[in-house]
Amino acid sequence: MAAIILRDFQPDPALRAIAEKRSQDVEKRTPSNLKLYALAWSICSQRVRLAIEEKQLPYDEHTVDFSKAENLEPWYLEMNPRGVVPTISENDQSLFDSYTIMLYVNNQYKGPELTPDDNATYDLMLASMKQADLFPIRDFAYRKVLNSAPNDHWRIMMHDNVIRQREKYPELKHIYDKKLADYASLEETSKSEDAMAKVEADCEAIMDKLDAALGNHKWIVADTFCLADIAWLPIFLRLEMIGVTIHSDGRRPNISRFIDQWKQRPVFKTAIEDHYEDMAPQMAKLKK
Repeated sequence: MAAIILRDFQPDPALRAIAEKRSQDVEKRTPSNLKLYALAWSICSQRVRLAIEEKQLPYDEHTVDFSKAENLEPWYLEMNPRGVVPTISENDQSLFDSYTIMLYVNNQYKGPELTPDDNATYDLMLASMKQADLFPIRDFAYRKVLNSAPNDHWRIMMHDNVIRQREKYPELKHIYDKKLADYASLEETSKSEDAMAKVEADCEAIMDKLDAALGNHKWIVADTFCLADIAWLPIFLRLEMIGVTIHSDGRRPNISRFIDQWKQRPVFKTAIEDHYEDMAPQMAKLKK
């Protein structure tokens, strides 16, 4: 899986340790100068933005300009060597990896609790979050782009910019080489009929299980809202956006209900809908 390649770069161990604790075992505080580096259309950015806003935290957001290869500049790679979004920073510390950030934000900061109290449900939440984290949404998205025209913006963003930055900053060659390997793996999978058939079959099975789980309780792992619900929402929205039908006309009614429930939450507008208007200009800049 392409996404595994960049996971050779791991988040700060001290901050990851906070994320891995149970929420009640961490002394919570109010953030100071919390900043989110993100993209409007990034699924992982949406997850973290939702988590921050569900915690009702003050933050500033910086849009990382992929058209200018800002994600590949040394200053950004120092914070996030994967060269992706999102990243959060607070004063002189930074953290990447949306799975880790969501847990860290919940554990570290004051605000509404986003994890279950009991151990069994907490473990179910972590397992569901990890499944969402490893879900091959990029394979679906890139396959969609390859079958559309023009698609040069993806080539530029994911490959050509890396080549140029690799020449410009040879001291960071080890990072750029990982990015190129990630791109090659993604392209290979998305162009393979057999590989994509398996991805699609796995997706159908996962969606069936999620719909069944939602038939047993209000949210994905319980009747109470938690980070697992944040982890899956952007995936559902993106699959529908790129034409992968996961619910409609009575199919998987519980996923439909889940999405409708989400749309009633105030953060759906502020963390998702209000950023849709930023998507078109950001994508247009990539196509120039």
